[in-house]
Amino acid sequence: MKIAISIGHGKSKTGGYDSGAVGGGYHEFNLAKEIGKYAGEALAVYGCDVDIINYNADAYLTDRINYINKGGYDLALEVHLNSSTSSGSTGSEVYYKHGNKNGNTLASAISKSIASNLSTKNRGAKIKLSGGVDYFGFVRCVNCQSLLIETVFINTASDRKKVVTVAGQKKCGQAIASAVANFYGLKKLSATSSDVEKIGAGDTVKITGKSYATGQTIPAWVKLRNHTVKSVTVSGKVLLKEINSYVWADDLQLVKSAKNGIVVGSAVTIKSGSVYGGLTTARGKIIPKEQLAPKKHTVSKIQTNNGVREALLSEISSWVALSGLTEV
Repeated sequence: MKIAISIGHGKSKTGGYDSGAVGGGYHEFNLAKEIGKYAGEALAVYGCDVDIINYNADAYLTDRINYINKGGYDLALEVHLNSSTSSGSTGSEVYYKHGNKNGNTLASAISKSIASNLSTKNRGAKIKLSGGVDYFGFVRCVNCQSLLIETVFINTASDRKKVVTVAGQKKCGQAIASAVANFYGLKKLSATSSDVEKIGAGDTVKITGKSYATGQTIPAWVKLRNHTVKSVTVSGKVLLKEINSYVWADDLQLVKSAKNGIVVGSAVTIKSGSVYGGLTTARGKIIPKEQLAPKKHTVSKIQTNNGVREALLSEISSWVALSGLTEV
C-alpha cells in the first residue's frame, strides 16, 4: 500500500515560512512534522511504501497536492494541529471528502485512536463545505482517499502538552498508523522482511517492548541491560543469549551490529556523493558538500529501509546509508 503523509503549513504561497497556528511558543508545523514522521515510521512496519511530504517546509499546498496526484498513492493524510478562538477547545477531529463512506469510517477510526491514546476528547469524523464543495484543498483536490487530521489544539495547554515531547509525538503518530492498519487489515512484517530493523545473530540489542514472546512481563532490570542475539526464527522471535528467552524482533532496538563497525553513538563523516535516505521527499537527493567530511556527525539510530541499512544523524536529523559513512 502506498501512502503519502503530508505535513501542513511550513511553506507559504509566496515561498516564505508558514508556521501554521501557534500556542505556548510552539509552531504547528514543527510539531506536526514530527507526528507525521512517526506515523510514517510506524506504517513502514506494516510493509507500506510511505512518503513524508513537506517535512523540510519545501512544498506549498498546491505542490503537495500535485505531487500526490502524480504519485499513484492509495491514501493521503495531512497532519495538522488545531486552533480555536474559543477558550479550552480540546480533542482530535479528522476531515474527509463529503459523501465518502469509507472516508467517514477511516476518519472516525483515526480520531478515536488519537483521543484514546492521548487521553483527549474525540471530536470525531467531520466534513467542512464551502459552496457545496469540500472546504479544505487537501481533502477536495487530492484524487485518492484523503484526510486532514487535526490532532490536538495547539492553543490549549492541556492538549499541547500531549505532543511537545518526543514520546507524545511518537504516541500520536503511532495512533494514526494503528487506525490505518486496522482499517485496511494490514499486518506487521516479520523480522526477516521488515523494513524497520533487521536483527541478526551476534548483534547487541536493547529491549523496548513490555512482554516476552510468551506474553510474560519483562522485568525492568532486564530492559536496562544490553543483550546479545543468539538466533532469530522465521516467525520473528529473537533468542537473547544472556537471559535465554525469546523476544519479538519488533520489541528490540539495535545497539550494535555484528556486521558493521558503525553503531548508535558512533562519530562519523559523510562520503562525497552520498544521498539522503529515510521516508521524506529528500530521499535520494545528494547531500550538500557543507555536510560532508571533515564535518562530524553522531549516529542516534540505525534501521533498514527498503533493504538499505541507514543511520540517523542527530546533527542534521536525516538518514544516510551506512555505506556512505566513515567511522572516525
